[in-house]
Amino acid sequence: MYNILSLSKPLSKSFFCKNLVNGNFFGFNTLQDITHKITLALAGHLIRYFSIFAAILIFRGETVGSGDPAVGSSGRLSVRYFIEISYLGTHFHGWQLQDGVPTIQGEVEKALSTVLNTPVFIQGSSRTDTGVHARQQFAHFDVAVELTAPVIDRLNRFLPRDISVRNLYPVKEDTHARFDAIGRKYVYRILHRKDPFKKEFSALYTRQPDVALMNRAAEILFNYTDFQCFSKVKTNVLTFNCTLEEAVWREADGTLEFHITANRFLRGMVRAVVGTLLDVGYGKTSLEAFEKIILSKDRTKAGSASKAEGLTLERVYYPEGYFKEKL
Repeated sequence: MYNILSLSKPLSKSFFCKNLVNGNFFGFNTLQDITHKITLALAGHLIRYFSIFAAILIFRGETVGSGDPAVGSSGRLSVRYFIEISYLGTHFHGWQLQDGVPTIQGEVEKALSTVLNTPVFIQGSSRTDTGVHARQQFAHFDVAVELTAPVIDRLNRFLPRDISVRNLYPVKEDTHARFDAIGRKYVYRILHRKDPFKKEFSALYTRQPDVALMNRAAEILFNYTDFQCFSKVKTNVLTFNCTLEEAVWREADGTLEFHITANRFLRGMVRAVVGTLLDVGYGKTSLEAFEKIILSKDRTKAGSASKAEGLTLERVYYPEGYFKEKL
């Protein structure tokens, strides 16, 4: 049977006139009834098409931030930005998004999605563990609008106190926060006595190690590139090679600091290196044994991971001239 309401099949002129004259048009006995139903059906189709069109506009960002001085228009389908942030990781379960627990990535994505009124997903340059901090961290994201400087203040008002947006950089669409980074620097900070003003980003080790001996051990690191012994087990990577550029202990303002810079780091690597070097400094591991640990490529041979609260991602490096401008 044909269905006038769905308009799924064409009606012949003779079929229409015959049923109209006989008063047998699917229970409708008057031309007014038929006209009314046809009008409703057409209106339903128009509403459905308009809804689809509106959804497409929203997806493309045409309605996002309308009239908002922090959000402009863009002729491009999407614009890629790098966001530079700092955070204290004490109260977060690391960088990476996880269900049911607060993470840095989750908070930043929530802030961006709320302020820009569109879903935003970010890709970080590095993944910090639970309790680890970052003085400088980068991530990239794509949006269908051009942003202006006031959006930074709006994001900072929305974010928790322990997370701060420092800058936003418009970049080319093929750039990548993780893969384009050419280096990262971490600093591990140790206190030998309690200090309430430094406790958030320093680890308390009351026993003082032999710093000179630890620096001798750190120099051994430069003889190698394979640091599988310092990587978390069951890590899915193509290579365990890292090229070190800096590995040194320094004392500054009552804090013992370990500075380490490399092109890349393995999961849990820095804390494992620090823990093993502390074993050297405490006389538990000799310099010869330290080198054998590296050669073993066995995580169980290395020392325990140092406390998370002492570690900070200090800086992320990109090629010179990588950022052409910032908001």
